[in-house]
Amino acid sequence: MLVAVLMLNKKFSGDVTARSLVIGGHMITLIGVILACVFTLILMLIYVPELFQAAPTGQVLERRPANTNNLIFILLVNAFVANFAAGSFASIILPYTSKRNQKTEQGKDVVNL
Repeated sequence: MLVAVLMLNKKFSGDVTARSLVIGGHMITLIGVILACVFTLILMLIYVPELFQAAPTGQVLERRPANTNNLIFILLVNAFVANFAAGSFASIILPYTSKRNQKTEQGKDVVNL
């Protein structure tokens, strides 16, 4: 997130508004959340192959997690909420700290007290 916001700010030579940087940061956050959920599903299918199947007791993997009933839900909610919260926080804080010449939406300079 930090690198993407700084690259976006540098691409437009610092003339981009903070609102544009916040929107760009949230778009990157959404992409990151989607990728985290996809990777979580892929890893769950690797570690617990019979996750979406009803297998007989004799065909159960020996070293799998004990309770996989709610495991997929817990992991997906954790991936979604944690990544969205951290990404949103970073995308709100970083644009205002990375801009050097801050101006209001009307184009007036912001006076730092």
